[in-house]
Amino acid sequence: MFSQKDRELRKAVNRQSRFILIYTLLFLFGTVLGMFILNWNVIWSQNAPTDEVMNLLFNQQSGALGLIALAVGMLFVLLKRRKKLFQVDLRAAPEAPKKTMSARVFLSCIVLLFSAQLLYVLVDLGVRAAAQQLGYTMFSAMDSLDAAETTGAMLLYAGFLGPVVEEILFRGTILRGLEQYGKLFAIGTSAILFGLFHGDFVQGIFAMACGLVFGYLALEYSIRWAIALHVFNNFLLSIVLDGCLDLLPGQLQGPVQTVLIVGIGAVGGLWVLLRHRRALAEYCRTNKLPRRTYLVGWTSVWFLLFLVLQVASACSSFTRIS
Repeated sequence: MFSQKDRELRKAVNRQSRFILIYTLLFLFGTVLGMFILNWNVIWSQNAPTDEVMNLLFNQQSGALGLIALAVGMLFVLLKRRKKLFQVDLRAAPEAPKKTMSARVFLSCIVLLFSAQLLYVLVDLGVRAAAQQLGYTMFSAMDSLDAAETTGAMLLYAGFLGPVVEEILFRGTILRGLEQYGKLFAIGTSAILFGLFHGDFVQGIFAMACGLVFGYLALEYSIRWAIALHVFNNFLLSIVLDGCLDLLPGQLQGPVQTVLIVGIGAVGGLWVLLRHRRALAEYCRTNKLPRRTYLVGWTSVWFLLFLVLQVASACSSFTRIS
């Protein structure tokens, strides 16, 4: 039997899961709408475009399509949250004084993002190897981003506006909506939903790991720091760093990237965790919740529905090797 507190928790998780599910569907709708708007003359021409042509157009226009999808999604968020978006979601709870950010803390968070990148590389290798053994090949969301052309619209979408909107959604609306049920539960649940939102096994795990860092920053410091770190990750650690690596001779790109990811991600990440192990243990102990809280929250109907839909979407990235 569920207690009144359990029912309230499930209602809150259902509300946030339904919210992000609707946003995800509208984001996809915005992408499709953008394809029709930008390519109506090609789509409605006498000769129907081939899949190869549509894929080429998608890669060329990924940035613009992302901006259109963001606009559609944010329109929903503004209509749904209205004043609460600015008065509640993006403001710290008055009873929760924030810590002062220091260069050491921010640098530690950057190192943990490299650790998440290392996790991504390892999971990607493992999933691809397992898929190949089963006779499948995988085309992940990151492969799609790599195939997309680097345009001004793509830089704006992937480097700045995308991270800002995602932080508003996951570390604003969702995290704040679940904060009253415990910090660890709110951070963990928002990170899981953030990972599922990407609809990709490998990128989802990477996003989930990053979401834990972003969530901690948003609760303990400010959502502004979570936004800053997210933009730093997408723009500098991804776009700018990848661009710098591309300038190196081909035979050096792989080794340099490996040294950065393994050196900073593994060695640096281990150092950060060991250095702050007591503080992390105390934080988890102070905010510890009964296991029942996670069982009740993560078996909510809309949470499970979003999980099933996004896992199904992730499975579509696998194709059988002919």
